[in-house]
Amino acid sequence: MNKLIEMETFIQVVDAGSLAAAARRLRRNPSSVSKIISALEDRLEVRLLTRTTRNITLTDAGEDFFEHCKAILINIDDAEEAASANHTEPRGRLRVIGMNACSPNIILPLVSGFLRRYPSIQIDLHQAEYFPDMVAADMDVAVRIGEVTTKGLECVRLAPSRRLICASPEYLAIHGTPLSLACLADHNCIGFSTSLKFNNWELNRNKKTEKIQPSGNLVASNAQLIRQAALLGWGICQLSDFLINPDIEAGRLVVLYPEQLDTITNYVCAIYPRKKRSPKKTLAFVAHLEEELSSRKFKCLS
Repeated sequence: MNKLIEMETFIQVVDAGSLAAAARRLRRNPSSVSKIISALEDRLEVRLLTRTTRNITLTDAGEDFFEHCKAILINIDDAEEAASANHTEPRGRLRVIGMNACSPNIILPLVSGFLRRYPSIQIDLHQAEYFPDMVAADMDVAVRIGEVTTKGLECVRLAPSRRLICASPEYLAIHGTPLSLACLADHNCIGFSTSLKFNNWELNRNKKTEKIQPSGNLVASNAQLIRQAALLGWGICQLSDFLINPDIEAGRLVVLYPEQLDTITNYVCAIYPRKKRSPKKTLAFVAHLEEELSSRKFKCLS
């Protein structure tokens, strides 16, 4: 058995968490994946994985082997990228992770155009609520709202982001429209249970900054849950325009304070590990996102 195939299969099993999921990623049948892992363990004469009916865990030897395999495959990718940098188009698997709502709302709408442009690239898309150790997670690119200054990472601004206070027409019809930020004290506001900094709402009006820490009977751990609650008429929320713009365009949510449309609160950013020679597939993806996001004019922002 080719050692590189063994390593790739082993890494996929660990990353996917099961033989069946790894088999789908590798486009093999599960029995083939199981045979490769068993043959690898027999050849090394050591147990790498502990398998139960519910999950797969690494043994101590498996953890060491996993880290070495990842490093080897990354080095191989880098070597191939360097060798072909001058005369081939970007190719290979691109591991992308989106923070919170970035995967469905920012990345996915742009992936099809990118893959038409670069048909030799395969996207491996993930979603997470917390920013990962990109090297340890073996990720090529992360997309998030907010810049990072972590050593060893490149951070590229893709587009400005605004935080908008909004509510559904149904909620406003029943409870009325708050004319000022102070009026929100009389309304049910939906907040974050984890990212508490997002529960500080601000409004720049008439050269003055109004601030409020809203309250209500519902908090949620991520932006998608808060958006869904607002759409159901639960209360008032403040979320990024990239998440709620389609709802605003369709009239499902109403922006309460248009002044916020003129205030950039953050940036959508692409982050990738800093290397002497960044892979062409990574740079191509970041450039595509930057080009598409900078050229798109949102109706609610125009």
